[in-house]
Amino acid sequence: MKRNYVFLDTETDGLHIINNRPFSFQMAVGLKGAPIYYNINRQNIDHLIKVLSKPNTWLIGHNVKFDCHMLINMGVPLKLFRSIRIIDTMFMARIAIDHTDQAGDKYRGPISLSLTGLSKRYLGVDSEQEEIILKTKFKQLNTEHKIKFRQWLISYSSKVVTTKELNELYNLSKASRLVSTYSDTLLDEIDNYMINNPKPTYKDIPPYVMEPYALKDIVLTRGLFIIFMDMIHLKQQVDIFIREVKAMYPLLLMEREGLTIDIDEAMKKYVELYNYREANNVILAPINLLKKGAQPIATYFDQTVTPSVKTNTVIYDSNLDVYFEYRKSDVIAIEGEPMNLRSSQQMAALYRFETGDNSIEKANKEVREEIEHISPSAKKIQLLRPLDKLIDTYLYRLINESVPDGQGNYKLYGTYNNMNDSYNKSDDTAGTVTGRLSSDLQQFPRDPLLDAQGNELVNIRKLFIVPKGKHSMWYFDMSQLELRLQTIWSAIINGSPDKTMARGFVPYNCHEQFNDDGTSKGWFLNEDPQTQWKPTDFHTITAEQAFSNMPDYNSNKSHYRSLGKRANFAISYGASKWKIIESLKVDEKTAESLIKGFKSAYVGLMDMEKYLRSMTKVQEYQTNLFGRRYYTREVHKLKNWLVQGSGGDLLKIFLARLVPFVEKYPHWKLMLTVHDEIDFVLDKMPTDQEIKEVLSIMFYTAGGIDVTSEPEWTQTSWGELSPYKII
Repeated sequence: MKRNYVFLDTETDGLHIINNRPFSFQMAVGLKGAPIYYNINRQNIDHLIKVLSKPNTWLIGHNVKFDCHMLINMGVPLKLFRSIRIIDTMFMARIAIDHTDQAGDKYRGPISLSLTGLSKRYLGVDSEQEEIILKTKFKQLNTEHKIKFRQWLISYSSKVVTTKELNELYNLSKASRLVSTYSDTLLDEIDNYMINNPKPTYKDIPPYVMEPYALKDIVLTRGLFIIFMDMIHLKQQVDIFIREVKAMYPLLLMEREGLTIDIDEAMKKYVELYNYREANNVILAPINLLKKGAQPIATYFDQTVTPSVKTNTVIYDSNLDVYFEYRKSDVIAIEGEPMNLRSSQQMAALYRFETGDNSIEKANKEVREEIEHISPSAKKIQLLRPLDKLIDTYLYRLINESVPDGQGNYKLYGTYNNMNDSYNKSDDTAGTVTGRLSSDLQQFPRDPLLDAQGNELVNIRKLFIVPKGKHSMWYFDMSQLELRLQTIWSAIINGSPDKTMARGFVPYNCHEQFNDDGTSKGWFLNEDPQTQWKPTDFHTITAEQAFSNMPDYNSNKSHYRSLGKRANFAISYGASKWKIIESLKVDEKTAESLIKGFKSAYVGLMDMEKYLRSMTKVQEYQTNLFGRRYYTREVHKLKNWLVQGSGGDLLKIFLARLVPFVEKYPHWKLMLTVHDEIDFVLDKMPTDQEIKEVLSIMFYTAGGIDVTSEPEWTQTSWGELSPYKII
């Protein structure tokens, strides 16, 4: 059947995938059709729907899933996209371009997947001039708007407005307003002003600037599609291309479902933690902190003395009850005065004083971790730094970006494999080099933040709640996915899986023994019939191989197991001894023991490096478990990519399989995929049969190793999950 190629882009009044709207779309039909600029009206929307409804439609764009949201927001039915092939030239680039070029190295960074960057590289077209003109005009509009706001603010407040005040009030967010020191009356007046004088959007850019820019993007997108399609065929990656296409619709469904936020609790926690930080974010210098080798220029007994020159200062020494004159450049902090907690120089000086270690020159996380048991200030900062991220990143985002859904909920809408800013051509993601999804919803921490006494300050995942009118949320996690995939790779390379790894999942090389009455005693090791099989504790095995000869091993097993756990993934992906020393904060002997222990425990896994070194000598690419090729000869990267990429492709296969399932059971809604999970929100309690169907869909086996999923559910929040056992 003839393909209906539709090349499309939208121009919008903002970047929120639900709340913002396009003011135009550009479209070219066919490989040679002229691009046309359409304003948004009923006639043009109906024309677009008619074009997209044709059989075998390929909808092609750069960062096209964002454009799909905009089309839905202007009236294109969501279900129409079920029958359309949604094709993003960014993910085509991921498949087509050699992966060494994509990833970059220490001498050059990764290539840009932006439309501007790819067009310059593969089409020889420099579109930066149009982009510069567009951004310059937009900056001009924003500058003019801010000037008018400043004039109004001065007139309203009848006083001089500082630059700091102007910036705070002009960019006031919902979160920052909660802790603002400005009067509610002023803030209300600013709200009214902004309603009557909204900030500029790209809709305000004159057509003579916008239209040439927009139409050229269509031409460039089509050019990249043609080139990348040829490259994909040449590299025999059409199946991977189709897999990416099939994953687009379920990702679109998840993005439009969004995550429900307990907005009241989020705002309450923001204020509480903001005030907690303000109260604890002060450290007074315990003594005068000076540069190493600093010497006083003069000594005084009168506090009224002024320094001899302007470049000096006089400070009081409470221990000696005298005043010393120093060069200002030699004084790091003055006794009793607040210290700048973000000043590496000041904090390093404080750490030297508290620990007595004059070799400390830095105040970074690594230093704090080493000294927090003897430095009260380091321990305090260790708490404040994650608190900063929770307040200024996680809670700030929940409050500012969550919007009403019309059903009594506030929802946060994230994206997968998208540019964060469709007008910022240098900001591109399109997943990862391996093929795994990227998302702005991946990083919400699993564990709660505790204070110094172990009390819970906040659990960010408890703020993600079951929506009103819904029954529950369900989470299906592919258990120990990367470990299982590594074991499968060992079976492919060696003809049988690494025994220690395989026994973590199944009774490999074991036999079943029975009682006299025919009931099972369990599974026992073939090489030792007296020993019953139990799943391998991977981290304990590494620790035993590395440290069992240590005199304190039995009394400190948990410590050594923790080292084994942290080392396992790093070593399996090729971390060197020096990397282990740096990341685990251990000495050289311990790092060597961990590497030796890992190699002894998992002989089959170590063969992967030998295999790849051999294969890269004769072949320019290696293929993951599902056919995705990685064009590079860098073994240390391939060890990671072949495992993580296989996991990424498996997740996309499962997502595509789940679309017919949620259509069959409409009370199931795809909600989220994070790490190795696929998650749902349900209108009612599911049956065990439905859960079994999901588990069957999310099942894969190879090399005698099964990839399975474990269901958890909640009727409250993401942070309060319970395992679900099928009866």
